[in-house]
Amino acid sequence: MVIEEANVVLRTKSSEIHEYAHNIVAIRFLSDKLVLLDEAMEIDDILTSLMMNEKKFVLLNALDIQSNMNTASQRYFAKQSQLRLRTLGVAILLNNLPIRLTASVFIKFQKPPYATKIFGTEIDALNWFEKMRD
Repeated sequence: MVIEEANVVLRTKSSEIHEYAHNIVAIRFLSDKLVLLDEAMEIDDILTSLMMNEKKFVLLNALDIQSNMNTASQRYFAKQSQLRLRTLGVAILLNNLPIRLTASVFIKFQKPPYATKIFGTEIDALNWFEKMRD
């Protein structure tokens, strides 16, 4: 599967949010930004409005960045966000150790209620989404 051009692009202090075909929304985190709770809540509101009662896949792109998400934000996304009720699965794209550690802690300790997996390439993540559709 190949993602087509984004339909919507919205920006927050720490991210760009894109809506694609095939029930996929993508978050591209900006480098050198720490995602705090207020930012997590803003991202959640934007994604929830894009999903409009539809369940979608989330492609979280953290390739080539040096940023992070604090524990309160991680806990919010896993336990309190509106997004968690509309998410079919989250693919986390990353290629550096600090972000891998943060993502691994999120998956292991926050235990999100949706399938979550780490990938090194977008094509692997999209193939995982396709397998989950079947």
